Amino acid sequence: MGGERELRFYPEKIHTLSDQAKRTARRLTDDVEVTVFYSSQEQGRVREMKELLRRFQEENPRIRFRMFDLDRSPRLANEYGVVNYNSAVLEGLGRKLIVRDLGENELTSQLIRLIEGQERIALFTVGHGELDPETATRGRVSRALRRSSRPRTIGSSERATFAPASLRRSRSWSSRGR
Repeated sequence: MGGERELRFYPEKIHTLSDQAKRTARRLTDDVEVTVFYSSQEQGRVREMKELLRRFQEENPRIRFRMFDLDRSPRLANEYGVVNYNSAVLEGLGRKLIVRDLGENELTSQLIRLIEGQERIALFTVGHGELDPETATRGRVSRALRRSSRPRTIGSSERATFAPASLRRSRSWSSRGR
């Protein structure tokens, strides 16, 4: 058993983590405990969450998880501030973060927050012919919105005093004809 890994191949990649999720899991250098609260009435969803957490754990054994039926563990859920099914609490690096609806994107975003110690904010300017972030579905804007935990649009009367690292390095995408 020591060091063995189970290899699973799925051509449609429905049971594999995204590249970003894999990179994020691998960045962890300290132990992270994921405590999940589920509904015993939703066994299919419980299996999905367990499988998701196993995939993260395969990328980095420092990720550990435990699962509790919210209805049978209300005191523990209350200690963590959890009131909804399918929520999780990440504990590590001296912090606790809540994942409201456990899924790959949400877990990856919260792991990034845990690692970086801060919230990611994507800033966008409007009113000068730029693409509208509300309708962006492709490209750098769409990726920034997915990575951001709190997107914000800045109007022409406001001043932005900072830009996220993911956007600072990029050229103006409105000048590239997107």
